[in-house]
Amino acid sequence: MRIRLLLAICFPLLASILSAQGKAVREITIATKVTPPFVTRDGDHYSGLSIELWDLLSKKLDMRATFVERDLEGMLAAAEKGEVDLALAAITVTPEREAVMDFSHPFLSSGLGIATRGQDQGLMAALADRLFSFELLQALGALAFVLAGCGLLLWLVERRANPDQFGGKGLRGPGAGLWFSAVTMTTVGYGDKAPITPAGRVITLVWMFASVIVISGYTAAIASALTVDRLQSVVRGPEDLPNARVGTLRGSAAAQWLDQRNVRYTAYRDVGDAIASLDQKHLDAIVYDAPILKSYVLDRPELLVLPDQLRSEQYAIAMPRGSTLRKELNGALLEVLQSDVWHAVRRRYLGD
Repeated sequence: MRIRLLLAICFPLLASILSAQGKAVREITIATKVTPPFVTRDGDHYSGLSIELWDLLSKKLDMRATFVERDLEGMLAAAEKGEVDLALAAITVTPEREAVMDFSHPFLSSGLGIATRGQDQGLMAALADRLFSFELLQALGALAFVLAGCGLLLWLVERRANPDQFGGKGLRGPGAGLWFSAVTMTTVGYGDKAPITPAGRVITLVWMFASVIVISGYTAAIASALTVDRLQSVVRGPEDLPNARVGTLRGSAAAQWLDQRNVRYTAYRDVGDAIASLDQKHLDAIVYDAPILKSYVLDRPELLVLPDQLRSEQYAIAMPRGSTLRKELNGALLEVLQSDVWHAVRRRYLGD
């Protein structure tokens, strides 16, 4: 009887001990690289988008990580050779990398961007650049065409019935129609001319209402042109890169993109060094991951990131080929990516 009682007490206790041992926190090593806003470091403490992602994953996986900091090439090499269990920062998936290591499901989609330096044109130069821009001249040309078309149409229907106001030899008649069209559009309406035919009055009525829309649209366009932004970028798009002094990170996806297009560049080991060279006018542009470039130029008003992305990129967690962590990591990752907590983290770091 006593033996049975002892077994009844000890068996649940033993089961709980074994269960606790089964759920013991596993220690792993993760290679990382300081890459704001994905990874930042304050002393021995790491933070950032990728670090908070790992915090969410580690709770689901019962894992605890020791971070080892490397440069980009060293981080990827450590994952490839199995020197670490995972590599986590701002690692983009490329065919070349996937051939030598495994990746988790992507946790973020972004793209390559161009950071460049702005230059102050001066007020008059910037104003002239806006006023004589192709877009504004094109809009003014379209306005003149519509104005002339309405004037000529009015002249055609009024010239016989109303020769005193819309008749005359040579350009006098078409000129009268153009004048009437212009003063009607600007709502001045001098009253020196007025159509008398039904067709002429219908055309005038339609033109009066259309003019309200036309004038408001062109007023906005001209106001935009006169709102002068004096800071113009040194490099305005990818077409300028072949003739510019370009920088990127050694071994990065951006370096591969530049190599494929035969664009010469200076390779750096750190984004901060490349940004410093751009700021000191040793470079004209940096091609790299857009979210990282935007983070670096936030407190540098003389630098800017162009709005166009060069190509789409997928960010993921790297690991050695055949890693046993991949399956459970992907399962936890899918759960985290669908959570409201992760969406809040993304908004806090990326604003989206």
